[in-house]
Formats: sequence, structure tokens, C-alpha cells
Amino acid sequence: MTCSAVDAAGLAANGDFTVNVNDTRAPALTLPGDLSVQATTAEGAEVAYQASASDSVDGAMGPTCAPPSGQLFRVGTTKVRCSATDRAGNTATGSFRVVIKLVELRINQGSGTPAREVMRGGPVPGAAPEAGPGRTLPS
Repeated sequence: MTCSAVDAAGLAANGDFTVNVNDTRAPALTLPGDLSVQATTAEGAEVAYQASASDSVDGAMGPTCAPPSGQLFRVGTTKVRCSATDRAGNTATGSFRVVIKLVELRINQGSGTPAREVMRGGPVPGAAPEAGPGRTLPS
């Protein structure tokens, strides 16, 4: 960069200097909170989630997450790890949990009232839709 100055007497001076700008700030990750999903099959459930990243210099960028969105998550808890790296090599990391729960069956024994599935997701293969006194649901 070049600067010039002139004083009251009309004397001028020039000077040169270099300005270095370094990107030292990592991108900002936006991740969902922990997710709790009902199993839709005996293996688990496919879970879609939204994750994004933005950098003050490079702008919007897609983070890399493992396991990726839309994949089958097995019954239990899985930690999803995400990261985003800008062109300067600054990396942001974050994570959230995906919990896949099995369907809960309630049996109302002795009342003569059939049991009902209590579900927050899809059907469970092989589950009996009703049960009553003296009737056993398959495990």
C-alpha cells in the first residue's frame, strides 16, 4: 500500500507498506440438537437431519457428517460427528446424538380390554395388533 502526505510548507512524502490479512477464524457449524426417533423396522430407522456451516471469508459451505443424513441408524444411541474446513485450513467440529427407540407394547391384563400398541413411529414387523387375557404377544 502507498501513502502520501503534504505538510503546510508543501513538502511531500511517500511511503509504502504491506498489509497481510490472515483468516484465523473457523467456520460456524449449525447442527441439530439431540434427536430421538422411533424405530420403523427391527433394525432401526432412516434419519434425515439438517447441518450447515458458514465462514466469514468463504461464505456458506456444507459440513461433512458421519453417519450422513438419510442413513439407517440402528436401535440405540449413535453420535454424529460433523466438521467444516475453510480454504485457510481452519476447522470447526461438533456433534449430536441420534437415539433410536423401539416401540413400547402395553398389555392390559385381566380387564378384558385389548392391548394397544403405543407408537411414535411406524409398525414393528411381527407385532400382534391386539392381545387380551390369556393371549401372548410374540417377542
